[in-house]
Amino acid sequence: MYKILVPIDGSDHALKALHIACDLAAKYKALIILLHIIRDRPAKDILALPVSQKFSASLYAALQNACEKPTVRLDHHLVRQVGENILKIAAA
Repeated sequence: MYKILVPIDGSDHALKALHIACDLAAKYKALIILLHIIRDRPAKDILALPVSQKFSASLYAALQNACEKPTVRLDHHLVRQVGENILKIAAA
């Protein structure tokens, strides 16, 4: 069985790559493995991702709150939640 690794960060480019990977997986009966990639980026950049519109209300609010403190790095727990949300959305 073939395996296709798809790194996903919630960007338009990553989502397009995922669609291509899905087509390839269907054609070759391959398994898709998703890997979320979240760089150290400000909350405003995460909120600018198209996928952020599908985040839970509480996560979206937490990111908006983090935008008010732009010099503070995002909490590890919050980054993990973002990654998990991106994976759930991509898997759907």
